[in-house]
Amino acid sequence: DPFVYRDEDAGCFKMLISARLKDGPQFRRGCIAVATSDDLDNWEVGPPLASSMLTHCPECPEIFKLGDWWYLVESRYSERMQTLYRVAKSPEGPWESRKLDSLDGRRFYAAKSASDSDRRFSFAWIPFRKHHEAKNNWVWGGELGSPRELVSLPDGTLISRLPQEVDDSYASPVEHELRPMLGEWKMGDTPHCDATGAYAFAFLDGPGRDDVLLDVVIEPGANTEAVGVLIEPKGGDELESGYCLSIEPMKERVLFDRWPDAMDPLWDSLVLNERHDIEVRKEIDSPLVERPLAFTPEDGRYRVQILRKGSAIECFVAGQVVASFRVYDMSDTDAWGLFVQEGAATFHDLTFRK
Repeated sequence: DPFVYRDEDAGCFKMLISARLKDGPQFRRGCIAVATSDDLDNWEVGPPLASSMLTHCPECPEIFKLGDWWYLVESRYSERMQTLYRVAKSPEGPWESRKLDSLDGRRFYAAKSASDSDRRFSFAWIPFRKHHEAKNNWVWGGELGSPRELVSLPDGTLISRLPQEVDDSYASPVEHELRPMLGEWKMGDTPHCDATGAYAFAFLDGPGRDDVLLDVVIEPGANTEAVGVLIEPKGGDELESGYCLSIEPMKERVLFDRWPDAMDPLWDSLVLNERHDIEVRKEIDSPLVERPLAFTPEDGRYRVQILRKGSAIECFVAGQVVASFRVYDMSDTDAWGLFVQEGAATFHDLTFRK
């Protein structure tokens, strides 16, 4: 995975290479080797740029400067299978971590970026399951996800957001209608739900699954446990299964997950299998995607943009984190919905566009 760039201060070309050390803890010998050249033909290998004893082998390394910080980006398959970054004031390091230290979850891998000297964009693939069947394993590779614009915060945190150009390309409104199913909902242009001490949900009738963008600003009430969007909810008012994008303000995180989740083997047998006749595949991703928020929006409102292209789901939240996944368990009743858990929320400017 060579990455070649011009180091103007050193007056030479440099190449970052995925490598492993000869010695050290067996599964922590990963390092990023550095080779230098004056002519791009003859190369000399020098000391590693990063040898942190943190991973088996870092893949797809790249280095760039954005704002006041240098970023070293690599993909790790032996821990969380994510594209991570580290920050430094110098291209030589030392490299530091941040609370939000990755570009997405496990299903946006081997990301590389490009810049027009003003803005920088990240690209990676979203894998699919073998033969596109829900019970099969994930394969290596997949289809390119949407580009993400990378933005450097003053403390060096690297956030990702949906480029305005992509948002603008979804220009045709899609009619939708909110259909409350459980809890206290106030209808209108700005729906509000009060689910204090309880759970409430509503379905969104109209929009389909093929290349559509959901755009909504969610304003949770004080001490709300979770609020978000339902995807592929099955079972009508019984809400038997499905996926959800969940904002958890008090935990300062975003989850993309499914229900019911696999339980310990005893409870899987007693509850899911024997009582409900449900077999749940135990995922290596649990939750499916978890993204810490770099900061809480000052106005307490979270803009959610969900790009849906068939089975591929990309959730952009608060202009700072992305949660991507691929879903295969499709509902035969509803495709979209909203929910509030233990709290209240107002949903502003809810639209669907194609």
